[in-house]
Amino acid sequence: MTVTPESLENPAPFENADPSREPARLNIDNLVRQAGKADRETRPVNEIHVYGPTRDSMEAIMTRAFTEAKLAVPLKWYEATRIELFSAPNDPKKIYQVKTAFGTYCLFYPSIYEDSGGGAAARQPKISSCPRRFGRGAK
Repeated sequence: MTVTPESLENPAPFENADPSREPARLNIDNLVRQAGKADRETRPVNEIHVYGPTRDSMEAIMTRAFTEAKLAVPLKWYEATRIELFSAPNDPKKIYQVKTAFGTYCLFYPSIYEDSGGGAAARQPKISSCPRRFGRGAK
């Protein structure tokens, strides 16, 4: 387009914005909901909705093997402490096993349902060596 003195004196009029000619704005949330609805409609009813590798896949087996191998090796001095629940999950008296590079010990927390008096001081854990495991996973 060339610019001439006449075009500068008489510019073309602006066109009014027409909503039907504007590009539509995408509503991402609505699109995600529609995709989920279409996915639910096309799946069989009894299909299990599990994402990631299946339990018997080579990836899951390798991941489990590497995790077990990592947990079997003692911690190095620069690694973070590992804390795991040692007692049964529904036991009111919680026992946590603490593994550090310098050793393993357990924290024994009193039951939250027992009122032994003393307020918060009575709720402090006691530190001792860990009891022997029983049941599944016993060594």
